[in-house]
Amino acid sequence: MNRLLLEDVQRNLAEVIANLHPGEVVQIISEDKVVAHLTGEEDIPRITRQPGSAIGTLKILADDDEHLEDFRDYMLLKKEDIDRIIGSYRK
Repeated sequence: MNRLLLEDVQRNLAEVIANLHPGEVVQIISEDKVVAHLTGEEDIPRITRQPGSAIGTLKILADDDEHLEDFRDYMLLKKEDIDRIIGSYRK
């Protein structure tokens, strides 16, 4: 385990982080005490996604459009509203 002085880490933080290896732990020391640890991230293997791999994992219990009624005023514009909006851009 590497040990670095706090002052050195503050001056060179980007370099210290760039040089960390996955799983490597660096102790940060100030006044002869460990005040923090920096740990390099472990490489996590990614699983390649396949189209259609989630088929069957989501169940829709019921089609429900009733809740949309509460938003009807926001979803539909009247012709006069559309004309007013378009007219404001032409000015």
